Amino acid sequence: MKAIFKAEPKPGVEVRDVPVPKVMDGYSLLKVKACGICGSDVHIYEWTPGYDVMIPYMPLILGHEFSGEVVEVGEGETELREGDRVLAGPSRNRRGRSGRALRRERPPLTGPFAGAAMAEYVLVSSDRLWKLPENVSYDVGAMCEPLAVAMNAVLLSKILPGERAVVLGPGPIGLLTLLGLKAAGVYVFMTGKAADEKRLKLAKRLGADVILNVDEVDPVSTILKSTGGRGADVVYEATGVPATIQEGLNMVRRGGKVVAIGIHSSPASINMLDLVRGAKQILGSYSGPTSVWTRELALLARGLISLEPLVSHRLPLRKATRGFELALSKEGVKILFTP
Repeated sequence: MKAIFKAEPKPGVEVRDVPVPKVMDGYSLLKVKACGICGSDVHIYEWTPGYDVMIPYMPLILGHEFSGEVVEVGEGETELREGDRVLAGPSRNRRGRSGRALRRERPPLTGPFAGAAMAEYVLVSSDRLWKLPENVSYDVGAMCEPLAVAMNAVLLSKILPGERAVVLGPGPIGLLTLLGLKAAGVYVFMTGKAADEKRLKLAKRLGADVILNVDEVDPVSTILKSTGGRGADVVYEATGVPATIQEGLNMVRRGGKVVAIGIHSSPASINMLDLVRGAKQILGSYSGPTSVWTRELALLARGLISLEPLVSHRLPLRKATRGFELALSKEGVKILFTP
């Protein structure tokens, strides 16, 4: 089978031919139907700081946002059957009957930040597989992991219907955060740069109430003016640019929250006096528990959130470099490999 590898600690990826994984006890073999490029995958492609933990596992197969069809089920307690349509999420059974945490051998060619799903087949721990609702496509299933990241940030902030939010950055996570906020009845400002023109237009189509090009207007003064000087109730930082943390604090109201979702490769500098005297909060949001996955699948099944508009490209594995360059240049929004 073909697979996309991170083989060396330097920029780039490789497409290699490798054997189909053999089924192990407690695991299921999937035929991959769709696998998305995550922001962390782009960092791995560029080889930005913070991913050295992967080096001992190289070469390894990338890809952790995926869906597929079960083709073989390993020994162990599971309700999975051949032919089931599934997506990969958090484990729903962290402990065995003895009460001890489950410990399983890691499949080959996997490691930190890599789920080995940018391939034709992938071996996945059976307790991590969730069945797709009948009306949810494989493409949408492959986007449930980043949607969980966004939904977790929305739920963590405890924002209420009718309140005002700002989403900094119209990348995939920012756009998914927008969808979560609109489903919650929130008024949303979305910011981006001139290079994000296509994504900002998409944000408007997805329901953003106001879009702001920060190369043309000052987002802080614009949002303060739009809120009568009060500021936004919550700001969601989805750029990964350290300076935007303070920018978020500048535009959030007294007692408001800045939720950091983006992955930062360097420290952020903030005005602690503003933070303290303004009784403001900075919250870090990462991934999402099983409760978030249950909620998002219910929303998708009922058609209350639509993810299809985010898919800009579907590419075969052999066009791996093309896919990553589309993501890096922001020409693409959500790029899926469809083996």
